Amino acid sequence: AMSKARVKPTIVSGLAFGIDITAHTAALENGLPTIAVMATGTDKVYPFSHGFDADRIRQSPGSALITDYPLETTPQAINFLRRNRIIAGLANAVVLVESGKKGGGLMTCRLATSYSREVYALPGRIDDLCSAGCNSLIHEKMAEAITDVDEFVDSLGLGSSGNAEVKDLKTFVYRLYKAKENGKYAERAANIADIILNNRDIRKEEICSLLDLDYSEVSTVITMMECDGILVTDILGQCSIKPGML
Repeated sequence: AMSKARVKPTIVSGLAFGIDITAHTAALENGLPTIAVMATGTDKVYPFSHGFDADRIRQSPGSALITDYPLETTPQAINFLRRNRIIAGLANAVVLVESGKKGGGLMTCRLATSYSREVYALPGRIDDLCSAGCNSLIHEKMAEAITDVDEFVDSLGLGSSGNAEVKDLKTFVYRLYKAKENGKYAERAANIADIILNNRDIRKEEICSLLDLDYSEVSTVITMMECDGILVTDILGQCSIKPGML
């Protein structure tokens, strides 16, 4: 699904068996950054068989192994549940692919809801025990069902490459940041993108004047947009839309 996204997201998961490791490896194979949130010290990879994948994540630009446990911390069941709060907190949106009626994935989704994050679930057959958790979240209206890849990508604000509406850069940027930081920067980012689109090589100071904003306010948003691959700023401080965005 993320191969259809115009802005490439960071994939966050827990390095565990099943969906977790599949998400990490798929991210690496498609050139996406990925973060593995560990329930051990970073020197005690668990499951042990995922040591090679952990090394790939360490070496991949923009990717990382993170934990709030010190070195030499070995696997303990309670820590796997505790680390779910970090996964939920790092993500702008949480996707539950499969889950039984109980499990860490469900806990992560409920934590994400309490953090005002978007939650999605992949629906399954009603007699499939591995989809019971997903179907339950959808039934309880705690998760939005994923039934179409393009619609899912667009709902995240990432912009499906096949969506004609993405051609409107201002709308695209607004949707992207509406899904981040609870929409805090959406309007400001959209206005900045529109100004830069119509005033190539404009400087930050000029943008401040046009929008009547402080330099720090404009600089913060521009830095975010650079990190997301929307803008580029040259050594003279002149801003332009990154080639390939239009």
